[in-house]
Amino acid sequence: MSKKPSGGQIGNKNAEKWTEESLLKLGNELLEWLKSPKNIFFEKFLIEYDLYGTMLGTYTEKYPSFSQLVNRAKKIQEYKIVEGAIVKDFDSGMTKFMLINNHGYVSDKQQIEQTGKQTIEFVKTIVSKKI
Repeated sequence: MSKKPSGGQIGNKNAEKWTEESLLKLGNELLEWLKSPKNIFFEKFLIEYDLYGTMLGTYTEKYPSFSQLVNRAKKIQEYKIVEGAIVKDFDSGMTKFMLINNHGYVSDKQQIEQTGKQTIEFVKTIVSKKI
């Protein structure tokens, strides 16, 4: 693990704070925090620890080991959302919104029209994971 400042100039306290070692500690604290059933969104963890979401992007690119922990946290969050929808703890519309916008799911709408005097529309919504 690197003990050098994670970027920026010497004397930059924020840059010196985020070494690979400190980020691994933070990532493991995040995973531990997610073990609580009431903790679903890891962005709340960032807020509670006075951190910004942009720091994740910066340091996940720089440290693959930290990136693995963040990806695991995202997967835990995804499964908690899906499970909450299955057991009907969560609103299905909000669940769909979260999965599509944060976890790579896609929504396909298909419309079928029947010609004649009546036009019948069938709308089928499929939510699936992008592979």
